[in-house]
Amino acid sequence: MLRLLTILALALISLKTGATPMPKNIDDAICMLDSLLDIRDRSANRKKASIDSIKITLKGKNQIPAETLEQLGDLYRRINLDSAISCYKKALAIIPDAKANRIRMKISALLPVKGMIHEAIAMREAIDHDSISEADAVLYYDSGFDLYQYIVAFYPEGAERDSYLAKSYSCNDSLLKYLPRESPHHKYHSAVKHFADKDYTATIASLSDAMGQLDFSDNLFARATNLMSQCYGTTGRKNETLFYLTLSAASDIAAGTKEATSLQNLSNELYDRGDVDRAYRYLMAALDNSIESGSGIRTLESARALPIIAKSFDLKDSQSHRLLIVLIGILSATIIACIALLAFNYRSRKKMQRLQTDLANSNATKDKYITQVLALCSSYVDQLEDFNRLAVRKIKAGQVQDFYEMAESGKILQSKTEKFLANFDEAFLSIYPGFVDKLNRLFLPDRQITPPSPKSLTPEIRILAFMRLGIDDCARIAKFLGLSVNTVYTYRNKLKSRAADRDNFETDIMKIGNFNLK
Repeated sequence: MLRLLTILALALISLKTGATPMPKNIDDAICMLDSLLDIRDRSANRKKASIDSIKITLKGKNQIPAETLEQLGDLYRRINLDSAISCYKKALAIIPDAKANRIRMKISALLPVKGMIHEAIAMREAIDHDSISEADAVLYYDSGFDLYQYIVAFYPEGAERDSYLAKSYSCNDSLLKYLPRESPHHKYHSAVKHFADKDYTATIASLSDAMGQLDFSDNLFARATNLMSQCYGTTGRKNETLFYLTLSAASDIAAGTKEATSLQNLSNELYDRGDVDRAYRYLMAALDNSIESGSGIRTLESARALPIIAKSFDLKDSQSHRLLIVLIGILSATIIACIALLAFNYRSRKKMQRLQTDLANSNATKDKYITQVLALCSSYVDQLEDFNRLAVRKIKAGQVQDFYEMAESGKILQSKTEKFLANFDEAFLSIYPGFVDKLNRLFLPDRQITPPSPKSLTPEIRILAFMRLGIDDCARIAKFLGLSVNTVYTYRNKLKSRAADRDNFETDIMKIGNFNLK
């Protein structure tokens, strides 16, 4: 208790002064993170207060200057992606052409987190490299590094992932030419270069120098400690890996950052070490942050990790009764937590709508994306409730072995997959209501596709739907749809053979439902 109070006092001081005494071991680091999680709303409120103070100065003005919109976008960047992108796009609509590239760079770096990978790449590639001023060169390569790093996180090991990783390292090398040599920013990106070259000793040295110049609540400190954790993880030093990953998560919380991965990754590490209770708490906090930030991809990633924790209890056959009871408790807690998160998110959306009214009307498509993410989360809650009821019913009836055989046979997974596909069809058609009609315009007149009903899709159309959402990898599509990779390849080739313009078929798919960013 004394240690907890001490760490909490240090954390409170750090939020006011920006200077945090570094913990000396894993226990102290985790204790500090727990304390910061308890008061995390204070950190987020500091950024919101900065936003509110700017808005107060804008009252009564007919048009908000582009520079102010850009400033608001920068403040929103780490706490709500939709608001950040909305501000940037409004600035883009009124900013002079000579300065527009800077805004495009910032937008393109955020789009991958929304799952809009192809749109992000297209926006970046549309920027004329030769027209970039020396003043904007740092932003150009820095945003490019972030963009490709985000994309790399979405791909499994393979040639396509390696291609994007190479592009991120290329941007990193170019960025080093423009950064002041003694700046922490330069030292961080020097560490990235050393890490790419597998020179881990130099990586750790550069990161240590950079961290010594940074405040604990600086986003660059969180990134540096995250890379330090990866470096130690590569060399197999597990204690150091966990220590620096904990510091990274704590730094994100202290800074009020909502769009981050350290806390979720830390949850996975603690889960692997057997600390299930704390892993669950951190995962739920990460899910809370991803929902509030508007990052649909992060939300789904966090939600998919919940069953992994629950499954761990089911693997211990010798204690099946006791473990099933624990599983039910976890599932019940998950349902309550998800309902609470949905309620919190609803209140947050109401507050955000009032703030966005002062700026202007936001993009209608953004609201649809948020609504459908919530619908998928709600569907996941319903499925957890069904699973909970089935577990309780089987246990009360003394049918534990029967329940185990059902789970092992895959019937439960098949049922939940079918429900997921039905919800996906409804969500996708809500976002792109004319998708099937526009799709048929790309096919030859005698090769049209007719879905089974206005609210459902065929497996072939679902493949094209995932492609439209920016998921082009056949392995990932196959995993989502429960198909084999060969089946997905076959379907894609058959669909392409139907097209009037086969060479540009996949490009034409990505144009369905596009709107003018300006």
